[in-house]
This record gives sequence, structure tokens and C-alpha cells, in this order.
Amino acid sequence: MEHSTFTVRAADGTPLHVNRWLPEGRPRAVVQVAHGMAEHSDRYERFAEALTGAGFAVYAADHRGHKGTAGTHDAEGYWADHDGWDTVVDDLAAVTAAARGEQPGLPVVLFGHSMGSFLSRAYAAKHAGAEGDRDAIAGLVLSGTAGDPGPLGVVGRRRLAEEDGHPPEAAIVRVERLTCSAWEPIGLSPRVPAEAEFVHEKAPPVETCVRRELGEAVGGVLH
Repeated sequence: MEHSTFTVRAADGTPLHVNRWLPEGRPRAVVQVAHGMAEHSDRYERFAEALTGAGFAVYAADHRGHKGTAGTHDAEGYWADHDGWDTVVDDLAAVTAAARGEQPGLPVVLFGHSMGSFLSRAYAAKHAGAEGDRDAIAGLVLSGTAGDPGPLGVVGRRRLAEEDGHPPEAAIVRVERLTCSAWEPIGLSPRVPAEAEFVHEKAPPVETCVRRELGEAVGGVLH
């Protein structure tokens, strides 16, 4: 795996710090990573190692207000004076364009984790594959995302509760445990620093896990 970093200029001139991991030989596709809140793209090195081993090129930028793109402690957590969310979504498009420039003709799959999953959903909605849209992506993989499970989610929880003889609320815990047991901690990233751990003290360990089959999931959206 070949690793390097470079800078992409956002639409407003902001320099975006980008990690680039390349496989040996010609990549089969590009995976662009959108990291979560209060972390940074360096933490995805082991994930990139697995993906490059499968033949993917990986590009991951630090969002505004995060590590390399923030640059200084005073800039940490700051996106923009106005329209910060849309600005960061547009930053993703700038990174996509840079990756396409270096890897012409290859499909791009966007992988978003946690906050990055919501940014990725907004990106996909904005660039939904309209003909001629240079920022359109070939696939979308979401990790640690959320949303209303809808009527089927309610039915599923009640069904689990009936099987266990517990009230529906107890089924939620079981679903979380089942989800977590399907993931394997592989040291994707170090724990959140102690001073910030209070943010995650009630979160299930899924936050620091990654599916062993995630590389296959990324490959699957390309077929």
C-alpha cells in the first residue's frame, strides 16, 4: 500500500487535507471516505489497508474543523459562518473531483461513517446520477447512520419481544446486541481521548467496530 497526503482547494479556497492510499497496480475503483464528528481521516488507515489489499484506491479528507483541515486549535469545530452543512457537502464533491482527476474512468464509491454518513446521504441526494453530473457516484456505503425504521421496524421489535416474553422496549437492547455481535473490533481507530469519552459513554461499541465484510460491501455496489 502506498500512502501520501495532498491538499484540495475547496470552492471558497479553503485547503482540505486529504489522505491518499493506493494499491499495487491499477485500482479497480475509488473509495472516498467521509469520517465522523470529532475524528479525522488518519484513523481510517487500517480500513484503507484492507481496501487497497482488495484493489481499491482510497481518498479521505479531514472535514472542516477537523485535524489537518482545521490546522489550528482555534479552528477546530468550525465549518463556516453560513451554510456550513452545504459547504462541507460541497467539499466532498471537490475531493471526488480530485480523485477522478487522478483515477480517470474509475467508478467512485462514497463511504460515510456516523456524521459522515449524513453528509454522504446529502451528497448522494444532490448528485443522484443525473446525466453529465461529474460528481455523481457509483455507489454509497453508510456506517453508523440512523433514521426512522418505519412500520417494519416496529413490527420487528414486537416480534422479538413476543419471542422473548419481554416488553417491546427490551427488544431494542437485543437488536443493538445482535447488530454489535455481527461486527468485529479490529482496531480501526484508537479510542476517543479520555477527556472526550463522555460523549460516547452510552453508545454501543459499534462506534469502534467495522464489519469484516465491509470491503465486500464496497465491491458489491459496483456490480
